[in-house]
Amino acid sequence: MDNSGDAAIINTKKTRLENEGLAEDGYRWITAQSIRLYSCYWSPNSTFKEYQDFLTSLEASIRSETTEVLIAGDFNAKHSDWGSPTNDKRGEALVDLINSIGLVTCNKGKKSTFHKGSIIDLTIASPALAQKIKNWKVLDDVSVSDHFYIEFELSLDNNRNSGITPKHPRLDLDKLKAVLLSDKLTQAPELTDAEQCANTLVSDIHECQNNRTLNSRKQRKSVHWWTPEISRLRREANHLRRIHQRKRKRLGQKRALLKQMTQSQQK
Repeated sequence: MDNSGDAAIINTKKTRLENEGLAEDGYRWITAQSIRLYSCYWSPNSTFKEYQDFLTSLEASIRSETTEVLIAGDFNAKHSDWGSPTNDKRGEALVDLINSIGLVTCNKGKKSTFHKGSIIDLTIASPALAQKIKNWKVLDDVSVSDHFYIEFELSLDNNRNSGITPKHPRLDLDKLKAVLLSDKLTQAPELTDAEQCANTLVSDIHECQNNRTLNSRKQRKSVHWWTPEISRLRREANHLRRIHQRKRKRLGQKRALLKQMTQSQQK
């Protein structure tokens, strides 16, 4: 689970995990079969600044590796890119993140994922992985939730037959032995339960990874066509569109009121 306990990944078939990220605010990730899988949730009751901080942290995590990524979760953001009839600031910020990294939104159709008629639950993937996602759909099954189940199939046959063996970071065994023999895991005052002890142990193991291996990791770069100028033009276009929508809404209300007054005078 993430720090809030609102986003989680359940490994029902006990698949062997190649790596497991620490709990973060709004997301948690694991790596299995050379795919980094994210589960995300961000509350609609937070400020836009807090939402931007969440996206910044998520982007840094995604960029830290070049593995294929699959992101699923409730982002509480609206945008036409995934079928919403309206856009909001959160949706525009999320679309900027998706475009700058070169990811793909995998939602299909315009069926609501939330009982109030919103499309806020998203499936996002790197392009190569998105092509392997089949039969994406929102289910009608009762979920005992305000949200509907989302189901899709992911074909990994090509990965299994490719003969590519994922590279794992090497551990400095002397460092790890020193940590395990020390009192760090048993005498830290903040370690009050098994979950905290496990998280601390995982963090210590990560610190024992060979520095040369860590430094040689390639990080995900921005797509070549995304530039600061495109980002600026997009922000300007979104700003002008919001002005247009507000004016059109106000003029529509004024026209309706004027029509009503005219009809009343005629009567």
